[in-house]
Amino acid sequence: MRYGLFYLPSSLPATRAKGAERFRTIVEQIAYGEEIGFDSVWLAEHHFHAFAGIFSSPTVIGAAIAQRTKKMRIGTAVLLLPYHNPLRVAEDYATLDCLSNGRLELGIGHGFVKWEALTFGIPLDDLRDRFKENLDVVLKAWSEPKLNYKGRFYDYHDVQVWPRPLQEPYPTVWMAATTSVESFELSGRYGFHMMLIPFLNEVEELRGKMQAYFSARKAAGHDPATARVLGVSCLRRRKFRRSARSCGPRTCRVQRCGERGA
Repeated sequence: MRYGLFYLPSSLPATRAKGAERFRTIVEQIAYGEEIGFDSVWLAEHHFHAFAGIFSSPTVIGAAIAQRTKKMRIGTAVLLLPYHNPLRVAEDYATLDCLSNGRLELGIGHGFVKWEALTFGIPLDDLRDRFKENLDVVLKAWSEPKLNYKGRFYDYHDVQVWPRPLQEPYPTVWMAATTSVESFELSGRYGFHMMLIPFLNEVEELRGKMQAYFSARKAAGHDPATARVLGVSCLRRRKFRRSARSCGPRTCRVQRCGERGA
């Protein structure tokens, strides 16, 4: 089992200066986390609200982390794929993979916060279809010399997308799923790894969803034994001091299990 850091700030800074200071402190904390043995760092994405709204640009934060660390994996938890133009996702995250020397872990999800989708002008009923289409476009843009794609939302012909990720054919993909069995099955069919918040499900309910994931993975020709599962757990401390080693009252850690059964 490996341990990582997960950042989902749940408050907004009081001033612009404090906002800038918070980013510097977070990057310093992550650099220290690498020193003491944390395997990875995972960055949330949210918009327009105190609920992680300052983490609206994971690629920029990730690039800063990449310059302060040497081996820590840099992941998204999660990239809200339906909110973005897929070509920009392909460009921006390939750039981050290059800047980090191939350390990107791409965690993806639909998003669940109503005001974010509506503010971006995306009907809630379109989120799943946009997620699937954007995902297909990004993976094709990274895998094929020229992108040709025709879907419900996008139509591309002979588009060359640069840069390409350093990792071939593209960074490891993790898919977040919580309530929908369909999401677990979709992740399995693609051969992705799983991102979970275990305490949001009863044990037997989660067991059934994970069985659906492994069954779909096997049916699509992906070895279930190579699947990895990431789970988030939160620890709350009563006392803390503001420093690079402690920048808030809540610390979330990510437990990354290795191969299935580890």
